Amino acid sequence: MFQKKINLTEKQSKKLQISFKVKNKKVSIVPMGTWILKNKKFIKTLNFKRKKYNKFFLNEISSDLEKTNNYLKNILARFDICFFLIKSSETNIVGIIGLKKKIKKFEIYFVLKLAQNSFMHLSMINLIKWSSKKYKIKNYIVKVFSNNKKAKKLYENVGFKYYYKNYLKKKKINKFYRHFMVNNKLNSNVNYSYQTLKLNL
Repeated sequence: MFQKKINLTEKQSKKLQISFKVKNKKVSIVPMGTWILKNKKFIKTLNFKRKKYNKFFLNEISSDLEKTNNYLKNILARFDICFFLIKSSETNIVGIIGLKKKIKKFEIYFVLKLAQNSFMHLSMINLIKWSSKKYKIKNYIVKVFSNNKKAKKLYENVGFKYYYKNYLKKKKINKFYRHFMVNNKLNSNVNYSYQTLKLNL
């Protein structure tokens, strides 16, 4: 899956999708391939939602659609990350969940709700079950700002628990804010931290 995602056609992605039902409604978790770059509506929605939640990411982004497009290109070219689209119908993409391969574990990476839905946590649970079985992985982590209560609740409902935290320093560089890890609370200039949660199956 990770090695082949760059060359995946949309048809091949559909064959690899993970599906489950919520109240008789089919939900699909579809691995992303370069075919998604042709979907301008998706790129625009992704950029808008990501920018809307800038405060909950380490680095702010602009409204530049080309930069969002290039970000996806770079992700699709990597062998350690795979993005999955959460679809409530053939054409309706309601979210993204990424998986990042690490040594003997996976990191849940870049989770973003693109449209109102009530099955992001079920999508994550099904993705974890599938990846654990396929790759024989039992350990998962996710990183989240301590003040992002909605995201933390989502991860806790899946089964993630607090593991450790990093202190942060916020700086403005070229009109955009960026966060940097610092050694202790004295060096931090914000009242939140970057928490790592873990899940052991």
